[in-house]
Amino acid sequence: MSKTFLMTAVAAFALAGPALAEPVAETPAESVVAADLATPLQAAAPSAAPAAQPAPRAYLTGDWGGLRTRLKDDGITVTANYASESAMLLNDGGRGKAGDAAITHEVNVRSVFDLGKMGLIQGGTFNVAFEYRDGNSVTQDSIGNLFNVQQLYGAGMDLRPAEVTYAQAFAGDKVNFKFGLTHAGDDMASSSLNCLFQSFSICPRSPALIINAGFSGYPVPRWGARLRVRPAKDWTVVGGVYEVNPRRAVHGDGWNLKPDSDGAMYAGEVAWAKPDAHGDGWGVAGLPGLYHVGGYQETTERADAWSDVTGGSYVLNGTSPAIRDSRWGLWAMAEQMVWRDGPASLTVFANAYAFDKNTARYESYYSAGLVRRAPFRSRPKDMAGAAVTYLGVNDRYQDAQRDRISLGQSVLVPTEETNVEAFYAIQANGWLVVRPNIQFIDRPGATGTLPDAWVGGLTVRVAL
Repeated sequence: MSKTFLMTAVAAFALAGPALAEPVAETPAESVVAADLATPLQAAAPSAAPAAQPAPRAYLTGDWGGLRTRLKDDGITVTANYASESAMLLNDGGRGKAGDAAITHEVNVRSVFDLGKMGLIQGGTFNVAFEYRDGNSVTQDSIGNLFNVQQLYGAGMDLRPAEVTYAQAFAGDKVNFKFGLTHAGDDMASSSLNCLFQSFSICPRSPALIINAGFSGYPVPRWGARLRVRPAKDWTVVGGVYEVNPRRAVHGDGWNLKPDSDGAMYAGEVAWAKPDAHGDGWGVAGLPGLYHVGGYQETTERADAWSDVTGGSYVLNGTSPAIRDSRWGLWAMAEQMVWRDGPASLTVFANAYAFDKNTARYESYYSAGLVRRAPFRSRPKDMAGAAVTYLGVNDRYQDAQRDRISLGQSVLVPTEETNVEAFYAIQANGWLVVRPNIQFIDRPGATGTLPDAWVGGLTVRVAL
């Protein structure tokens, strides 16, 4: 597929359809730059005497003759979004050839009903969303790396309900209870900063959470319930219980809504939002930050990665792996603005995860990066950023593979994979973001047998 054809296809999708990549997850506290992801482009202040400026249009389809605003005033907020992600191999990397390319896209439609405004239940909110995904993946078709360079690819690639929840706020939302078809990732272990990047290796959290556990992320919900408490102004505590049902991610199974759990996942997180004292210059004093730690315990039975019931290698002993009756994981995430000058700012972030070595395929994950807002004075709403992610394969799984090799089996031993991505996000107008990126994948597939890969990407987001 030629580069010209790819970019033409991206433009056609952007103009023809409804918008947005995975909607930014609802984090326990406001992300340092989260507002920048949703705020429409504002007109730059003129150098001469200020003149009245018309508000920029926030949606491609406008205000529907005032209907959108009237609905919102009455408690009904309707949004529709479209996103496309293109990717092209720039070298003969992984299993592919330079020029291999693919595009994937999604349409998301969501309605939020504020039952208080509707005169029904004060503090009640009903949220329903539908998602359609289609397209192809360069990772699946050509590269063979562990996680897709297009994070939109996957999750059934079909039309499905993405969320059906009811939330009830108490005491001015200091306490909030939510239940229904939901995602653990809506409430914990997520950062809107991470989804400025196109790679699934970072957006919106470590994908190892999905592989190693029953952790759910948009648009594959699980039946569950969570309680969120704000005990102090800048602190949030979240706890939830969710079904473990990987079958919901299978193509065509998104409409099978009955509970069907292999076990239960109990998850929780504590978050501190460092207050913004509206400082300028370098340093963290007076600048906002967000810090959160959490973990999960799951009751699902899973096979041990290496040992049998005797404690020895099940591969060498010719037995079956021992069955573990639970698995766990921990995470720590941080983002901190370190410099600000008017609309321009620089934020750094880092994430670390650890997993149960008895059962996990991946035992560790680390990522770090930075995001620059307003990289040019003439572009106050643009953003630029770079990040690196590292994924380590469980040593015990590696040992099982080496045992197979000692028996003469032809298998590979995956160890680690690293992804680096840099992007520049252009806020073209109030409803359109165009975000080119470049990615480098070290040790695709984690085995060291495939050549490193360079990938050029393009994300297009349209708020309808």
